[in-house]
Amino acid sequence: MAQKIKFVTDSAADIPRPLREELDILVIPFPIAMGGREYQDGVDFTPAEFYDMLLAAPQIPTHAQLTPFVFSQCFEEVFRQGYTDLIYVSINSKGSAT
Repeated sequence: MAQKIKFVTDSAADIPRPLREELDILVIPFPIAMGGREYQDGVDFTPAEFYDMLLAAPQIPTHAQLTPFVFSQCFEEVFRQGYTDLIYVSINSKGSAT
């Protein structure tokens, strides 16, 4: 059986959407809390929209670490899609507790 490898990272990698699509990289979005709402980084807004929201926000936004459940769901879906292997590259420990 031939290997089919999926590359996965989190949204801290800041990989542009066209490159993600070209290289078939899955990005798990960090949840970001801003202005009393929770958003998914890179899903609910473009980088330009994020900076506009940031300028208008009454407080500095925060992000939560990704939970083991989120990773489990993501990785299980990758294998359901027929991938045999998965390589995950994460943000470093100084940037997140993930």
